[in-house]
Amino acid sequence: MTQRDPLQRDEILNTIKSFIKSIPHFGDSYLKDFHSVYLTSGLTRYIDDYLHRAAIFTLLSIPVFFLVSVSILGILLSWSITNTILAGIATILIGSSITACGFIAYPYYRQHENRTRLEDGLVYLLSYMAILSASGMGIERIIDRITEVEDNPPLILLAKKFLMNIRLFGMDVRSALKDISEMSPSKVFSKQIDSMRTALATSGDLKSLLVYEVDRQVQVKREQLKAKINTLVYVGELYVALMVITPTIFIIVIAVLSVLGTSVGGGSVVQLNLIVFLGIPIMGGVFMLLLDQTLGREE
Repeated sequence: MTQRDPLQRDEILNTIKSFIKSIPHFGDSYLKDFHSVYLTSGLTRYIDDYLHRAAIFTLLSIPVFFLVSVSILGILLSWSITNTILAGIATILIGSSITACGFIAYPYYRQHENRTRLEDGLVYLLSYMAILSASGMGIERIIDRITEVEDNPPLILLAKKFLMNIRLFGMDVRSALKDISEMSPSKVFSKQIDSMRTALATSGDLKSLLVYEVDRQVQVKREQLKAKINTLVYVGELYVALMVITPTIFIIVIAVLSVLGTSVGGGSVVQLNLIVFLGIPIMGGVFMLLLDQTLGREE
């Protein structure tokens, strides 16, 4: 054992050193990932300005959370000064962390929302482009028409970016398509754009490509709808279990305990108020977000 102890210490030290050395690389990789997500999220503000505002709002949230915590705990609930200050510090840490995480998570949410919007309307978009292509329109005129008739915000943003690259910056069609392919939050949409670039560079026949892609996307959509129906069945069962059965059981248990004279956690009235006015609305909000992410924006 005495001979192996130095080796074990060396292994532990080497592990710690490698972990410390990997921290900057992890930070760099995360910043690169965040930067790529932000560029495809559709946010028009510069990323430096966005991070600057995130830092300012996080710092401003510190006194706000502290004052709210002190006002509620010290004045309304009459806690001691020591407990109030400790609770205020804990509230500052939790509140500022939530604020910072909210700013960090918002570009990811926007990217996911835009990706869902693009993929939900992809079949209609490809069908419309196939019809215009069959009439003899070029890709620039087709995308110009899309900006006039579409009401899909991420699609309109990409289409206007394409037209701006051609008309303002003087790019050729293939380079402009490559640019919006890199800016697209959806890999499926990017693959469609790359297929168009390839078709324009080889045969130049967009009609055949778009008709084929429409048929393929219709099959994909059917499979997605089947999977979505199965998911909604499970969500419905989970909703009944958590929103109907679970609160009812808790209310019955609290009522029985109050009849027996047992008081836990501030009394039965406080517990019922927490369940009815806090627990159920929070679970309802979670289910609304879950349904929104499951159903998407498709009409």
